[in-house]
Amino acid sequence: MKKITAFLLAVALCFSLCACGKTMCSVEGCKNKAVDDETYGEPYCAQHLKVKKAFDASGAVYENINSAYELIEEYASDIYDAWLAGIYDDDEILEDGIDYLAGELSLTKSELEEGLIYAIASATNSDVSDITASQRNDFIQDSNIIFQVFEDSLFSFCVSVVNGAYEANGETERVQRLLDEAKTQMREMSEKYSDYEHYPALKGYYTTSSSFFDFCQNPTGSFDQMKTTVENYKSTARDYRSDLDYIFGD
Repeated sequence: MKKITAFLLAVALCFSLCACGKTMCSVEGCKNKAVDDETYGEPYCAQHLKVKKAFDASGAVYENINSAYELIEEYASDIYDAWLAGIYDDDEILEDGIDYLAGELSLTKSELEEGLIYAIASATNSDVSDITASQRNDFIQDSNIIFQVFEDSLFSFCVSVVNGAYEANGETERVQRLLDEAKTQMREMSEKYSDYEHYPALKGYYTTSSSFFDFCQNPTGSFDQMKTTVENYKSTARDYRSDLDYIFGD
């Protein structure tokens, strides 16, 4: 009997020592054993480690999409204001050209001057690099005359100037880079954390921002249709952003 008792005590002591050697998950209330991963400097079980990594990955995606969307929203506002001015302020544009537009948009005069060169190249089906320095100076100096040439489709040419300005100052490329990076990150997320609860909202925010960006680069329809389209994109993006900012915002 004593031998059996001693044996049972030894077994109990053995299990006790094993338990003391376990590293437990640091999440309050979790009784699972931590996995061997030092990413965060504190122990997590497999389940909570996956959630933590999914959260961090989602935060990085949100930051890229959000940065892109802020630029797209400003881009859309300039498209809207240029279109509006081309319809209702045509006399002022025909008289003052770039100087007038610079006072109506968020773009600087120098940015709009570069945009004018891009718009001329687009209208003449030529490459912007084919326009000589002398020609550039003449076009910029006589911008009001250039706008008069396109008087019959003034609003369209004003929008083209804005598109050219965003192309010339690198903002178009920056937005595309942010969206491409977010797309790559989301592809990785879909493989590892597709069941993460905030993934659908991130995907919706990305899709809306990407489509909005495409529209800004090639706006179509009447002014009223364009206005409605922009408002719809903004409203949809605002809903996604509101929900996601609550989760991932500072």
